Amino acid sequence: MRKQAGYDTPGYLTHEAVQWSDIKKKWFFLPRKASETRYNETIDETKGANLLIIGSEDFKEKFEVVKIKAEPQHPDRGFSAFDFLPDSNDEIIVALRSKEVKKTTESYITVFKTDGTVLLEDQKLDDGLKFEGIYFV
Repeated sequence: MRKQAGYDTPGYLTHEAVQWSDIKKKWFFLPRKASETRYNETIDETKGANLLIIGSEDFKEKFEVVKIKAEPQHPDRGFSAFDFLPDSNDEIIVALRSKEVKKTTESYITVFKTDGTVLLEDQKLDDGLKFEGIYFV
């Protein structure tokens, strides 16, 4: 997955946000961090990913890598959770992004399509709180 997303050794991807789509019969990953270089704790704070990675049920097919078309980019924010918007045919994602820089924590919410089109740019949630889960019932 890492190599197919364009992050070869010594680079890395870290994940907190993954969902199975019963509708699409695919796995959806929103990496928290993505780096082309070896892990460094300080530099890692600015390696927030802007990718959606889609995998087949058994992971045997090539991964589809979609760039989230957010502007401006915010490399200090990475995905911490997401869910599909109900009744969207699992084509619209509501996601949480976390920022943890120098012991400061912020959370943001964003909405985008699985093709990377942003419908709602990052919106800051309450100061000092870290939201790490989202689920529609």
